[in-house]
Amino acid sequence: MSKRPAKPSALSPAQHQQLRQKLGAISQSIQAGQLKQANAALQPLLRKHPNAHEVCHVASGLNAAQREPERALYYAQRAIELAPDIPEYHAALGTLLLQQDKNHEALPHLLKAHQLNPSMARLMVPLGTAHMQTGNIDQARSCFNQALSANPADREAANNLALLESDTAHAHRAVEITEQALRHIPEDPVLLDSLCMFACYDDQLTPEQVHAIHDRFGQSVQS
Repeated sequence: MSKRPAKPSALSPAQHQQLRQKLGAISQSIQAGQLKQANAALQPLLRKHPNAHEVCHVASGLNAAQREPERALYYAQRAIELAPDIPEYHAALGTLLLQQDKNHEALPHLLKAHQLNPSMARLMVPLGTAHMQTGNIDQARSCFNQALSANPADREAANNLALLESDTAHAHRAVEITEQALRHIPEDPVLLDSLCMFACYDDQLTPEQVHAIHDRFGQSVQS
């Protein structure tokens, strides 16, 4: 890596607006999977504005999409150095660390993002996951429930909450959570697979009910 610049460069309001428009277009390219196009547009901005926190944030997202985790972390950390009070930056870094199983490092950044913006609903799943992976079960449960309150069709929140309940010897509760999620995401293969697993440990279900759940998953796979 090249030596980090010491201070962010000043941009006029017009220059800043133009830069944000360019970065918005690059972000759209990243979301569309047009990574070569995004990289070609971003490199000149990195050379011209190495101290612009918005550029570093987008560079982190691009490198994450390109499966370059170390470079993604570098730019995410750089964005926070330049602008330490933007919740999205802490959320992005925390999520990157979580994806690399650096749960204890991820948690402070996710908590910081929540402190800066308590209404950021999309933060609840990664924050809950970090809590779950670091043994904070009650906090994890609260986060996943908040995520599901905001969006009952959040598959990741439902699946993680069900896994949490199953891991704490509440298999029937895990089945209930998964069944409820399937009402919002009918025949979702991931949820059905999880449901089969939870059902095997649920002593409140009859053998016939467990068999019916497995049949349901099999029919989903075949279709």
